[in-house]
Formats: sequence, C-alpha cells, structure tokens
Amino acid sequence: MRRVVSGSRSFALFWWDFIVGDDWRIAAGVVLALAGTAAIATTSIPA
Repeated sequence: MRRVVSGSRSFALFWWDFIVGDDWRIAAGVVLALAGTAAIATTSIPA
C-alpha cells in the first residue's frame, strides 16, 4: 500500500511541476483564460 501512495504522490508531483513549472502566474493565467472561454461558450454571446 505504501508503494501505491508513493507512486501516486510522485505522479501528482510530476504533473504539478509539468503544468505549473517555474512560474505559477502563467499557469493561473491559462486556467483563468480557459474558464473565461468556457463561461462565454455557455452563453448566447457569439465568441
């Protein structure tokens, strides 16, 4: 069981480092841009 937890923790840390990388502000901007696009796409406003 301990090996599974260690493996899943390593997997999560890899993706955190891959997505966030050196600058968390860029990752936050991408998330906000995707959320804004998704919010506009659900309305009747032409994008």
